Amino acid sequence: MENNKPKIAVVTCAYIPEGKIEHGTAIRSVQNPNHYEHYDEDKYETLMFTLACYKHYNAGMEYDVFVIDNSSPDKSIREIEEYCKGNKITFEKRENIGFSFGAFRYAFEKYWKDYDYFLFHEQDFAPAKDGWLMEMIEFCNSEDNIGAIGNCVEGPRNKEMPTAYGSYQLYPEIGDFFFNLDQLALVKTDVLKKCIDKWGWRLIEWTPETEGQGSATINELSFTLPIYLSGYKLKGFVNQRTHICTHGVCVMDEQPWELELPDERVAPMVLNHARVFHPRFKRLFNWYNE
Repeated sequence: MENNKPKIAVVTCAYIPEGKIEHGTAIRSVQNPNHYEHYDEDKYETLMFTLACYKHYNAGMEYDVFVIDNSSPDKSIREIEEYCKGNKITFEKRENIGFSFGAFRYAFEKYWKDYDYFLFHEQDFAPAKDGWLMEMIEFCNSEDNIGAIGNCVEGPRNKEMPTAYGSYQLYPEIGDFFFNLDQLALVKTDVLKKCIDKWGWRLIEWTPETEGQGSATINELSFTLPIYLSGYKLKGFVNQRTHICTHGVCVMDEQPWELELPDERVAPMVLNHARVFHPRFKRLFNWYNE
């Protein structure tokens, strides 16, 4: 840390399938958990929107951006690479092992000595307001013993839950239950390094045999487990009921208590699918189409 300013790495992963389109992306109502819709998502456009949000919003503090490409087969990834080169964003390509969380591991192992914090997020998460990064750093330091923060802490999960089976296979030390962060994690470098040195990275490496076995979901649930198992707190904005958040695939509407909150209380980062469906985020992100 130089001049008392933390050095922060913001790491997102990139994967654009052949033809750009991921068919049947699911979204869900938060007010009616049984109501789902599906749409065909342009993964190139999703990532370009995320990159545009980095430029549009003032983060409140300095940071470096890394885009780690998981060997995207579509040629449009070259346009992403050129955009990054023109906007002081580090673009790197790697073999697609371990999905998004393999990309996060790659970036952390390569650059951990250079930064005080790492913010890991999927390519479909985007900053949503000015001061977004400063607010996350302040939240991360708002209590003692916080190891990582995000939009939502999920759990408790236990051995009887099918979604938790893979995590128990990777981490038999878990015990009766565990919690995890959903899709977005700001972590202190010294905390993550210490936890990984103790527990190791336990991620499923993608193979054709594991494609249909929930590998990506298992890695998502397991990514912050070394922090949780080491006794650190995981904290989420939505769990405090102080912010309008998107988490999981819930991007269609708001909780009743969220309706009472002003625009200033949107979470620092949200799933950018919300700009297509969510009434408030349709309005807040309308600058992108102007």
